[in-house]
Amino acid sequence: METKNVVRWSERFAETLLSSLASQLSSLGYAARTIDLYMRACRGFVKWSLKHCEPLPVVTNDSIERFLKEHLSSCDCHPRCPAIHTSRAAVRHLRRLCDSRHGCDGTNHSDPIETEVEAFDQHLEEVRGLASTTRHRRKQCIREFLISRFGSGPVRTELLRPQDLMGYVSTRVRGSSPGTAAAFAGSIRSYLKYLQFRGDIDPGYLCVIPSLPIYRLADYPEVLSESQVSALTGSFDLHTPAGMRDHAMALCMLHMGLRAGEVASLELDDIDWRGAVIRLNRGKTRRCRELPLPTTCGTSIVRYLKHGRPPKAAQRRLFLRHTVPVGIPLAAENVRGAMRRAYGRAGFPPRWTGTHVLRHTAATRMLENGATLKELADVLGHQSIDTTAIYTKVNFVALETATLRWPEVRS
Repeated sequence: METKNVVRWSERFAETLLSSLASQLSSLGYAARTIDLYMRACRGFVKWSLKHCEPLPVVTNDSIERFLKEHLSSCDCHPRCPAIHTSRAAVRHLRRLCDSRHGCDGTNHSDPIETEVEAFDQHLEEVRGLASTTRHRRKQCIREFLISRFGSGPVRTELLRPQDLMGYVSTRVRGSSPGTAAAFAGSIRSYLKYLQFRGDIDPGYLCVIPSLPIYRLADYPEVLSESQVSALTGSFDLHTPAGMRDHAMALCMLHMGLRAGEVASLELDDIDWRGAVIRLNRGKTRRCRELPLPTTCGTSIVRYLKHGRPPKAAQRRLFLRHTVPVGIPLAAENVRGAMRRAYGRAGFPPRWTGTHVLRHTAATRMLENGATLKELADVLGHQSIDTTAIYTKVNFVALETATLRWPEVRS
């Protein structure tokens, strides 16, 4: 009788949850056809979950992948569950809804990998004080490492051996650029420091992963020419909401040297319109800094606020999504994606995939207009002036091209 009552409760809870999910997807702007597909997949997941006697509120990465592997191949639902990619996206929406209701963090059923990763993230934030972008990259690396080492089972850090760590890192970074390899090795070393802090490993493990050398001044930063700046700013369609948004984001990076993460985290309250000042409270260095708001940036932001930004958005973030889910704040990767598409329209080299070329352009322009290194470091948010020193390097390749124009040099 008790088992039947639990099943009935689970079924009632499932119906309530699925109804809430449908309403949420509709409010986020998903098309009716997409909502129908997602709901079919989630109903299939509910059916599978109850059949395997798993408490429905607990939706983990492991249970999602088991559902996709075990159920979809022999799906007998009417109508059938959609394809694997659609079903995975749908059930992940269900998981996020469960998470928001604080109903899926039971100790006995939680994903051990995610539990470990979140504990590591909490340490990075509360003890180390790292910014969200840095923590996100390290979480990705550690999640990948833990899955490769422990699969979906419990995380037993006492089984880690120096040779395993060295072998994994050397294989993982093979063929990567020096910067990527150093960032990955640094993430693993950061996790080892966390394990030492927790008392799980011997301090000698910290010497297993060496620091890879990064020569900051080995090259000069690439910057945009005036013609390239014009091509980029002219590549945005200012008649569309997304075009107005992307244009404003590009100008923030071109004229103020903001990082992609800083652009994504801007809020409406960060702009002092009367004082023409913009405040950055959530930068990489976690220090508050104020920058003058250039007229071009302010005009572009005002255009977006008046004619582009979703008018009924409850979010206080400045830049929001205009495709489903509509009204959700942009992440740093969304900002980079918008710039990559603009690079393609402007005909830029394919190797330009990030946004630092815009930041480098802003910094170079400031120096050319008479800014000191200290002033430049303050604007860019560098903790050390040594980081800013790269902008003092002379681009000898460009200088050689310029000198070849003189007949005396060619002769």
